[in-house]
Amino acid sequence: MGINGLLQQLKSISRPTHVSSYRGQKVAIDGYSWLHKGAYSCSRELCEGIWADGYTRYFISRIDMLLGNGVIPIVVFDGCRLPMKADEEDSRRRSRREALERARTHSASGNMAAATECYQRAVDIAPWMAKVVMEALRERQVTCLVAPYEADAQMSYLALRGDVHAVLTEDSDMLAYGCPRVLYKLDRGGSGEEVMLSDLPLVREINMAGFNHDMLLQMCILAGCDFLPNIPGVGIKKAHAMIRKHRDFVKVVRNLHFNGTSPPPGYEIRFQRTLWLFRHQRVFCPIARALTHLRPLPPGGLGAADVLVLAALPPEGPEREALHFLGPPMAAEVATGIAMGGCRVVRCRAV
Repeated sequence: MGINGLLQQLKSISRPTHVSSYRGQKVAIDGYSWLHKGAYSCSRELCEGIWADGYTRYFISRIDMLLGNGVIPIVVFDGCRLPMKADEEDSRRRSRREALERARTHSASGNMAAATECYQRAVDIAPWMAKVVMEALRERQVTCLVAPYEADAQMSYLALRGDVHAVLTEDSDMLAYGCPRVLYKLDRGGSGEEVMLSDLPLVREINMAGFNHDMLLQMCILAGCDFLPNIPGVGIKKAHAMIRKHRDFVKVVRNLHFNGTSPPPGYEIRFQRTLWLFRHQRVFCPIARALTHLRPLPPGGLGAADVLVLAALPPEGPEREALHFLGPPMAAEVATGIAMGGCRVVRCRAV
């Protein structure tokens, strides 16, 4: 889903770019994003259990286009689900089930246009589909990496380390994670729209002058994301105005209470946990071949807001020490098996 309404407010810094400008550079690719797009061409077959390989052909055609332009792709797939994403996953599962029922109803009545639209909403990307694509990628000697949890965090880690020049995705979450350079809306000819985080002060749709990354992140969370839905009535523009005025979500929530808007119970705690997910989610370090954090945890210097997340944890025990909501810890050999083995675990299901 990404951040509600974010990319629409960044049109003024979205620059037309062709992948040939990345010649000789490594680019991280959101594997599940391309799987979803490729599945649209054969959504009915996939939903009804009929064999189809349209998603693989779509995926490989895009890879071949990148390779033909001298780009070095590194395809990153989602790994295990984060505990805080359970509600979002359940909601998506219900939506797919309802869309499938509508698709079958439309199909039975002969309305194939409506049926196709519903099948596209209903299609689910199964782990075996990712396995098929990974095997095809390996035949082309394309590097695949399975994140321990979210591919977005893993790709941001690679970008922040300088291991990749850019990230190719459709998910605006990448900017909230702090990814410096993101390419969106790639077409079959290799053209897309590039957004650079350093250009934020140049945004004309909303005034981002003086916004640091932490303010941007808090604005994004207030507007609604995969880990925390927005407060009713708070969209991207209102979230921007509140952060611009108060500069901190704790003050924003206090002001909302003062003005008669009551966030859901536990909202402040969930907000802080979401902040930590975007800052410190567990990722895989290819050099150390072990789990690490996207950014190091604060060395004992927690701010007033950060204390909220710890206050919600048990006073003792492994959950406080391990901060499981950032992704439960894994032994180094397990993390390496997931990341480098690729086919062993995708979306926490055996394939």
